[in-house]
Amino acid sequence: MVGGTAHTCALFSIGRIKCWGLNDKGQLGLGHSNSVGDSSNEMGNNLPFLDLPAMAKDISAGWKHTCALFEDGSVRCWGANDYGQLGQENTQTLGRSPSSVPSQIPRIKLGSWYFASKIFSNENYNCAIFTNGKAKCWGEGSNYQLGYGWNWNAIGDQAGDMGDNLPDLDLGFEPIQISMGKASVCALSADSEMKCWGYNGGSTYNVIMAGYSWANLPDLNFSTTCNVVDISTSWSSTCVLFDCGKIKCFGINDDGELGLGSVSWSAVPQSFTNLGTGLVIQNVYVFPYHSCAVFTDNSVKCWGFNSDGQLGLGDKVPRGKLLSDMGDNLPFVNLGYVSIVLVLETSFVEPLL
Repeated sequence: MVGGTAHTCALFSIGRIKCWGLNDKGQLGLGHSNSVGDSSNEMGNNLPFLDLPAMAKDISAGWKHTCALFEDGSVRCWGANDYGQLGQENTQTLGRSPSSVPSQIPRIKLGSWYFASKIFSNENYNCAIFTNGKAKCWGEGSNYQLGYGWNWNAIGDQAGDMGDNLPDLDLGFEPIQISMGKASVCALSADSEMKCWGYNGGSTYNVIMAGYSWANLPDLNFSTTCNVVDISTSWSSTCVLFDCGKIKCFGINDDGELGLGSVSWSAVPQSFTNLGTGLVIQNVYVFPYHSCAVFTDNSVKCWGFNSDGQLGLGDKVPRGKLLSDMGDNLPFVNLGYVSIVLVLETSFVEPLL
């Protein structure tokens, strides 16, 4: 499952997709612009599968757009298109009419003999990893988040932007994972090399300037013998999971979302986040102003902003601003009698004012 700002899509094992939620830009891909799921009898068997050109094997979602990767390695996107994030070399919204449902949308031109193996989205941009080990990004690029070393406002909104004209990311390694925030991106290699670029609100690692040599962009130094196995990036902070079951976080920290026991921004990954004695982390998820970890026993802890009870602790008290908030003092989320935690891959963005 993936989610945008106010819509959600689920990919089924049979390669079909259902979407619900806000639909003003056609992000649900249903051929109309009516929201779905806010009235009775819209869900369950009444919620239709999307009309797809083939079986889907991966999905991603941004602010108000959705992308699907199909078995033949093609990618199609629908919804908002202000920055060319749909990859059609125009800014035409797709998905709001029967003639622009996914089965009717042309495959995105990503290059000759380029077949996507993974698709990633956030805000108004996307990145894809291909079977040849390369990666490309398109859409909004106003904070260098597309990774091409120049500050293009957008790629994919004009004729000639896509296909063979869309460059490969020059990272110095072949990425196996890309984690995208609102305007910052991190990539991970099979050898646990990690590089980040884009918006530099809270981290010296999240920056790339025009003319910079991408191959020389430094790998992140985490000062540990543990290897990076997963990354989660949100609006302006990042947490990294290591194979020793621990995490380090860096970026903006106004609400204690880094779990450092302070509100100081961290320009470099510091000590491991203290979540308690003897706990081994298997997944970490970073949201705009709070973070959560899932442990090997499927228990969960969350920290950071808590204005609406998003930490799941039965109150609205933030956690992570004080050292006394963390470690064994940080409560587990009470999920009742469950044995498995299902986590959604979600794109979160700063609300428009």
